[in-house]
Amino acid sequence: MVISMDKTFFKIFIVITVFWNIYGCGKPEICMTDIKSDFVMTESLAISLSRQALINKGIDISKVEPIPYRPKTSNKVFARNAYDHNSGYVLWQVIDDNTTSYSISIRIEGDKIYCNALKSH
Repeated sequence: MVISMDKTFFKIFIVITVFWNIYGCGKPEICMTDIKSDFVMTESLAISLSRQALINKGIDISKVEPIPYRPKTSNKVFARNAYDHNSGYVLWQVIDDNTTSYSISIRIEGDKIYCNALKSH
């Protein structure tokens, strides 16, 4: 069993390494530092950080808008991780194009917040 776990881990590691430099699969960037242990991510901060991550990727933010992750039940756009409420993602939809969107993941590690913008079709 240990051998198969090692092989599975190795395969996952290879996939992550291969896709690391493909557009949308790049290394997350630091989008905020000096986070204190009692920090609480707000909806407005998540939107602001995700907007900046899109700008950093060269996306024209006048052509996208954040969309609720559960449009029928909530107007919230920051989808919180069930196990870490300060981490999650914000979805941005290209205006007048229902097929293209961006998912910006936001996560805290230590005293830093990392953001990663992924394009989906």
